[in-house]
Amino acid sequence: MKRILSFCLALWPLCSEAEVRYRIIQVESGPQVPATYTSSATGINNRGEIVGFFDSPDQTFYHIFVFTLIGGMVDLSPTITSGDGAFASDINDLGQIVGWVASSGAFCYTPGVGFEYLGLSEDANAINNRGQIAGGTGGSAWRFTPGVGVEVFDQTWSGRGINEAGWVVGRGPPWNAFLYRDDQGVINLGPGVGIAINNQGVVVGEWWGLPSVYYSAVVWTNGQARLLGTWGGDWSSAHAINNKNQVVGISTIPNGDGYGFLWTEEEGMVQLDALVAPNSDWYLGEANDINDDGWIVGFGAYQGKSQAYLLVPIPPKLEIARAGTNVVISWSPHWPRLVLETAPYHSATNWLPVPGGTNDPVVLPALGPGQVFRLTQYDTLDPKLSLRATGSNLVASWTPPWPDYSLESTPSLTAPTWLPVAGATNSPVHLPRVGTSGFFRLRR
Repeated sequence: MKRILSFCLALWPLCSEAEVRYRIIQVESGPQVPATYTSSATGINNRGEIVGFFDSPDQTFYHIFVFTLIGGMVDLSPTITSGDGAFASDINDLGQIVGWVASSGAFCYTPGVGFEYLGLSEDANAINNRGQIAGGTGGSAWRFTPGVGVEVFDQTWSGRGINEAGWVVGRGPPWNAFLYRDDQGVINLGPGVGIAINNQGVVVGEWWGLPSVYYSAVVWTNGQARLLGTWGGDWSSAHAINNKNQVVGISTIPNGDGYGFLWTEEEGMVQLDALVAPNSDWYLGEANDINDDGWIVGFGAYQGKSQAYLLVPIPPKLEIARAGTNVVISWSPHWPRLVLETAPYHSATNWLPVPGGTNDPVVLPALGPGQVFRLTQYDTLDPKLSLRATGSNLVASWTPPWPDYSLESTPSLTAPTWLPVAGATNSPVHLPRVGTSGFFRLRR
């Protein structure tokens, strides 16, 4: 996760037409924490726990906080030496927090245990659910593993992100992004820095050395770089990616002001300010992290000072209306990858996509008795084929379970002869296991 060491207010609005998709919540002080001057949220886990840092009342050093919607903001700094500046970088799903304390270096905070220092002066930047930590600044990138200790990676400078497999991304010489894997070692991704990585191995960060901009937000997939560009400014940066390949970060406009963004494959880079109520009185200057539920944290400007924020997605609402002999089904907000599905009753297990059910509105003939509908959000709208053995049978299924796909098979890939599988037009398909091997694909 990217740690923000300074705050910059930029109140000039960037106009963009979009629908309200997020509810914005101020990550604010409460009874346990006095009113703060500035704050930034740097990380969020899948339980909705947020970490970050805020100014001391005299603005001489930072405190670490953890925030929840129920418990509010809790200051963890009283357990650190008074007057000692500290930063929190990341939090895992167990509530473990990593960061840096000025006098003691890298730390890991565990609920019920407290602060444990790693004996390293460099930053601890990210932690996975196995308790593995990535860190380092300017010396060498390292990974700490409980029970193993610290492993230092050659030809690297700083470790910035880590996934559940223990893969580490960061920056190395000469100013190149890297990916470290236990089975392949250090992999050079090109000029820039890797900042975060998800469990599919997709890396995000910055691509450097472009002729028209200082650096650009980038997504690396299987080692291939995809530059996200800017909104006419001279730099952008991707700070985090979740396991649905949603990316957040910051991009600049021509006058140099920066705005938080959400990037998806379907919609590209969208300004966060355009996804909240226009009368929110917020400027969302930077997005630092996103969890698998799409909750986004960062910092912006609210009522004249820099403040941490949380964006919570607004669930889509279905509306059904009659239009003559037809039924019109619509929904809002229009999230990507939404599919309208139908079944004969609510507790059914055979929910099927409605033809044309990715586009709002959907017009259908008169409904049958008891027919019900729901919206499902898939990780991708391209169907993914899976196979599993059950006794003497083979079960082939795909999600989304589109009805306009058919299953084909071939005994060999050397000289394939793809033939349709009889009756295999709806997922799932139950087949007898014939022979020792076979290959399958979906065809539309």
